[in-house]
Amino acid sequence: MRLSALFLLLLALAPSLPAGVSAALIEPGDIGATFSVYPPLTTAATTYDAATDVFTVTSMFGRADEPAAVEDLSSTATIGHVVGTFSLTATVDDAGTLSSGWFSWVVESTTLSIGAGATLLAGDVTAVLYQPTLSGFQILADITVSDPALEAEVGPVRSALINVITSAGPYFYLDPWGATFDAPQSLTSSPVLFGSPLDIPEPASLALLGFGLMALGIAGTGIAGAGSNRRKATKVSKFLTPAAGPASAT
Repeated sequence: MRLSALFLLLLALAPSLPAGVSAALIEPGDIGATFSVYPPLTTAATTYDAATDVFTVTSMFGRADEPAAVEDLSSTATIGHVVGTFSLTATVDDAGTLSSGWFSWVVESTTLSIGAGATLLAGDVTAVLYQPTLSGFQILADITVSDPALEAEVGPVRSALINVITSAGPYFYLDPWGATFDAPQSLTSSPVLFGSPLDIPEPASLALLGFGLMALGIAGTGIAGAGSNRRKATKVSKFLTPAAGPASAT
């Protein structure tokens, strides 16, 4: 099969996926991410109530003895450390369609001169995508609140990619956003956040592009691989199991 024909076939097949299920991982480079915030391994809670369509993520984000690290993706240098709480609530129906959502991240950081109780980042959720192969979620958000001390280090923050990896088995892709989708999702590792100074494209466009490039890469074109090598941002796969930042004062 010619590559052009294969690509057209993939474009035709991709929209058949449920709205809340993604065909391929979104990478930090896809949204132009310039920094990441990753916590030590900490138990969080991710829940979905099929009766009310309410999806939630709540988590401690770093600890006093092991804070979450803010990292510059172009240099991998650690900019600072934060300790706080992360909370997200979204409404997603049984078809995987998001109707509303928001997240808030309240922190304290001595290295960034941020006092206790300050909102580091907050925003409106624009997509909640279930990743079957990861039994986890990728969440896209428009940033509406960004702490000036953070922006002094990383520049303006207009959008974010949030990865949430759960402990559920891969068989849950059989009923995404259905009545049995909620039970095992309650055990989760703390989310990992990637921030960008850019506006995020429409979620469907990102997923479609990723799906097509992934398949073309499998077909041997090398296009996806070449693109990834040029990106300064680190791949999502590095952060699927959040690494612990060096222990230091917040």
